Amino acid sequence: MLRVLAHPLRLRILSLLTGAPFSAMELSRELSISRAMASYHLRQLYAAGVIELAEVRPRNGSRERRFSYRPDPAQRAAGPRPAWLSPGRAAGQRFG
Repeated sequence: MLRVLAHPLRLRILSLLTGAPFSAMELSRELSISRAMASYHLRQLYAAGVIELAEVRPRNGSRERRFSYRPDPAQRAAGPRPAWLSPGRAAGQRFG
């Protein structure tokens, strides 16, 4: 877990997610980074159980996933990860 939290960009993402849920696209705009980079760091935080999936909304024929920070460690045992975001996910697959 410490390794996941050691990245400075992930700390900035957590700071934003504490206030309100964000999608990868919203984070990329807010932090001036690529959507791919935002998606990557969201996946890392989610796989480590640091953030949770707050909502899924339809957007332009696909799904927009919005994440939030959950500071309560007791909530980290929320259950299995969805297949689309498992830690063993193949490299290069799109997320967003």
